[in-house]
Amino acid sequence: MMSRSLVFALILLIMVSIVNAIPHQLHKRTTSFSGCANLPPDTPVLSVTLSPDPVVQESTDTFTISGTLKQDITNGYSLYIAFVDDGGNIISSDIVDICKEVTCPVKAGTPYSTTQNVYVPRFRGTTYIVVGIADGIGTTANVIACSTATA
Repeated sequence: MMSRSLVFALILLIMVSIVNAIPHQLHKRTTSFSGCANLPPDTPVLSVTLSPDPVVQESTDTFTISGTLKQDITNGYSLYIAFVDDGGNIISSDIVDICKEVTCPVKAGTPYSTTQNVYVPRFRGTTYIVVGIADGIGTTANVIACSTATA
């Protein structure tokens, strides 16, 4: 009789543990992109969706990027997808020559979209995903669209 009570108590404890864990397993955090800091407020924000979402470190993620820009995309403009640490250091980046994928120029007001497979690096701490269209990197770059999110 004692062993049946012990088995019953053990089963009850296991069931409570499983029931407590279920809501946490079903909760999915999605990545939310917004405009980039330090750019004019009228800079277009790119729409970015990820698959899988959230990103999985040391694997490939599919980025679907779209937006309608206020400036033409011409030769010299590239799509930048970067993982940046809290100190502003680039951990990893992919640079795509837009005009090798679509016919340039892409006139202002014309919807632009692309899908890119990007390797997600290993990172620690706060890391940002930056997606932008620009004619270079640094303070002299002309950024014509941008989005950022916390990884």
